[in-house]
Parts: sequence; structure tokens; C-alpha cells
Amino acid sequence: MMQAVAIGGGFVGINFMSVYPDDEAWREHGSRRQFHVPSVSWERILDHIDHAVTLVGVDAVGLGPDFYDCAMPAGMEDCTGFPRLTEGLLARGYREADGVKILGANMLTVMARVEAVGHARTRDADGLN
Repeated sequence: MMQAVAIGGGFVGINFMSVYPDDEAWREHGSRRQFHVPSVSWERILDHIDHAVTLVGVDAVGLGPDFYDCAMPAGMEDCTGFPRLTEGLLARGYREADGVKILGANMLTVMARVEAVGHARTRDADGLN
């Protein structure tokens, strides 16, 4: 799916949520199953970024945090943790220019493409082309 998004000119936004409700997150508790939110560190976000970059390249990866009502990794409970991501990317060997792409430039590029398509379609619908 990530490769299809990249081929289509989009980008993969890495979510910060600690865990998704997969089989490993469910634990037996007596006669019923309960969802367990494991404690993970903010570095797990970097692991996901590395994986996505390996699959689709640095030009198709960005951030997709959702700080509203989600279990967040330790150290990334809110936006004050973003400098950790910058430092972490550099420590893992990402070039500064690639870090800029991941931290926001790729999203802005996709947004500009979407806006341009929207303007072109509006002009076509108005008979201006």
C-alpha cells in the first residue's frame, strides 16, 4: 500500500500512536480479552520512518501524528517532542535535507500538487481553459 501511495505522488504519514489493535495487543484477562497498550519509546517512530524510507524512499515519507485521544509513545506525548525526532533522524544518518523533507516539506509538496489540480479542475469546470 505504501508503494502505491508513493507511485501515485503521495506520501506516507507516519502515525505516532503507540499501538494499533492487532492480535498482539490483545491479552486474555480471565474469560475475556482486553486491549493492552504497551509502553513504547519515541524512538519507535524513528523505526517506522526507517522502514517506510526503505520501502518508498525519503521523498514519499512524512509525519502523520494524531495527538487527540491516542496512546502516544513515551517522550512524544505532544508537539514538544518534535526536536527529538530531528535529532534522532540526524543521529541515524539522515542528511539535513532529507530530515526537512520528512519533517514537513514532503507534505507541503503534496499539498501544493493537490491545490494545483484543484485549480486546474475549477478552471476547466468554469470553461476558462
